Amino acid sequence: MTYHPTQYLPEVIRQLLAVLLIYTLATAVALAQQSKQEPPPKEWSISPILGIHAPTLESLNNGVLQSPFAAKANIIIDSGASDETLFQFPNPLPPLGPAGYGGIEFEWAMTPRINWISGLGTWESSTSAITSGKMPFQGKYSDTIYERRLSLSYNEVYFGGRYNILIKPKHYRFYGRFTLNTLFDIDYRENQRFRFKIEDGQVVTKSIIFDGRSTAALATQTGLGAEYYVGDRFSFSLEADITLSTRKFYLTPANYETDFEDHDGYPLFYGTVDPDDFGRLEYLTISEDSEITYHPMPLDINGWKVLFRVSMFY
Repeated sequence: MTYHPTQYLPEVIRQLLAVLLIYTLATAVALAQQSKQEPPPKEWSISPILGIHAPTLESLNNGVLQSPFAAKANIIIDSGASDETLFQFPNPLPPLGPAGYGGIEFEWAMTPRINWISGLGTWESSTSAITSGKMPFQGKYSDTIYERRLSLSYNEVYFGGRYNILIKPKHYRFYGRFTLNTLFDIDYRENQRFRFKIEDGQVVTKSIIFDGRSTAALATQTGLGAEYYVGDRFSFSLEADITLSTRKFYLTPANYETDFEDHDGYPLFYGTVDPDDFGRLEYLTISEDSEITYHPMPLDINGWKVLFRVSMFY
């Protein structure tokens, strides 16, 4: 006589086992059909970024950019003797305004709502102006064209998170983001070029180049964005962010170059920026009674960003 393994089980248990078996088979079939219809979720993405960043940079825009060229110059007077005088040549620059930002970002979808992000970026802004007038050169006042150019740039790396406030998978999402940004290779450069018109219509060109630098600074960035998916592997997003420095930072001298020579008649130049006793750059002002003063130049990158992103999922 043959016995079935479930023969002595209570009827209720046998019914439960039957229901469980049917449910398991139905679930397996449903998952198999779903796997054919929908590809597995994408957890990683890489995104080129282009945008605009506009930091305030008050001590640059309201200070350095208004500083004049200043120097002690030797002037030959009628008697043939040389008289040393303080000479200044104003050439204010327009403010450093919004400028291009570019970078690349990586994203990991930890959950449907929470994503970790990290990235690299770079930004640079420049301003320039040109003026003309009389300027001492080799003991005489010469017709001079004075060109001045100033630029500031930085690189950054950042880490943080993105929270999806409203999401429809593979269609669209609205999100908020927060990151901690570390700025490095913060570079300041000022280039002053002078074209002196001397006897017989000849033109002599001289220049002064100054570089400043800061090794690192910290900031936070928060914002809101919207993303639209194109197919399964691509999306476009636009976001607006606010960047706030965690504290002020200072520039220090990095390089100074000039091709002025001793016989050009300038025994001393006053830079538009000059280091204090701690090596931190300060900017120049000259009062109406020719008093020269240098002022502290703390910097921050508080301001806004507008970023456009193309994401590729894999």
